[in-house]
Order: sequence, then C-alpha cells, then structure tokens
Amino acid sequence: MPRPEAVLLDVGGVFLVPEHDRILDAFARGGFTPTVEMLDRAHYLGASQFPMDDDLDWPSAWRQYLDGYITACGVPDDEALREEVHLHLDSEFADAALWLREFPGARDGIRARRHRSVGAGESEQEQADALHLPIVAGARLRASCNYRMKSTSN
Repeated sequence: MPRPEAVLLDVGGVFLVPEHDRILDAFARGGFTPTVEMLDRAHYLGASQFPMDDDLDWPSAWRQYLDGYITACGVPDDEALREEVHLHLDSEFADAALWLREFPGARDGIRARRHRSVGAGESEQEQADALHLPIVAGARLRASCNYRMKSTSN
C-alpha cells in the first residue's frame, strides 16, 4: 500500500477542548459549580450524546450535547437550574475562541502517531490509545477522531 500524502485530523473537540476558566465562569453564572476535573470528561460524555444523523437537527443535537455535558458535571435534575446552566453554557460555547485549550498529551500523541502506519480500520480504542486520548465509560470519539487518508495511488 502506498504511503499517504497527508492525514487530516478534525481537531475541534478532540485535540482542542473548551477552556476551563470560561466554562467554570458560565456554570457559576448559571448557579452551579462543578470541579475543574469534571470538565474534560464531561465534554467527551456530552459528545457521546450528540447524534450523528444525516438529517441532523442542529438545535436538538446541540441540546443533547449540553444535556450530557451538564449531567456529567453533576448538575442535579432540577429543571429550573438545568435551564439556567444551559442558557449560560450555550452562550459561552457559541464563541469559537473557547475551543483553544490543547488537550493534555494531544501533541505528544500526534507525534507518536507519526511513527506508526496509518491505521485505517482500527477500533476507536486503538485510535485513542495511539493518540493518547481518553475514552471514558459511555463516551466514544466517533467520527471526530477518525482520520482520512489521501493515497498517492489515487
């Protein structure tokens, strides 16, 4: 098999994740305070709730992500509190500049990956292990961590 010319990685939400301080501030404005240690795990658990349908209804899909996110952060099943937290998080997440924090170990994972053959057909766990990314219980990397190859033979 010819060596690929390029491997494209979708980094948003996988290698670059939301900045903790801004998320904690949004939670505080909503009346709840999770621990900083919960946030990365919550992102991946929220992402596991995001539907991957071809006819994606964005507002509904985003709501499912945020529901998973705030649940993973421990927001209780209090409708008024959850709505208030949703309101502030949704506003904060709307800013693309929020997604600038490099996931710890991501750069090293990409460098390590460079020395392996491209693993088309690898399981999500094998991909995550190769890139030093977590897969938390109940969450999957899904399509965002899958990479595409452009072969010189095409």
